[in-house]
Amino acid sequence: DSTVPFSDMCHSPKHAEIVRIIADPSNLRKTRKDALHLDSAFKSRAKAFVTSDKRDIVGHRERLEPLLGLRIFHMPFEDSAFIEWVGHRRSDQL
Repeated sequence: DSTVPFSDMCHSPKHAEIVRIIADPSNLRKTRKDALHLDSAFKSRAKAFVTSDKRDIVGHRERLEPLLGLRIFHMPFEDSAFIEWVGHRRSDQL
């Protein structure tokens, strides 16, 4: 008996487009893992995605952010921008 909900094992409707955007024909295993991470963030309604993957994810954020409705931050280089973004979101919710 699995405790993982079935919906967590399915791709979102955005998954195929994520793969098209970040596809790296030379490393399909990495593309698959990156796409699953991004799709999981979308399915959990994340507002931000923090990554050190500059080439495959950050390098495509101008297309990924509007598709997924989340902000992508490159760590550790955008840590202060991320902290500022979180601060603004928290103050908006107060």
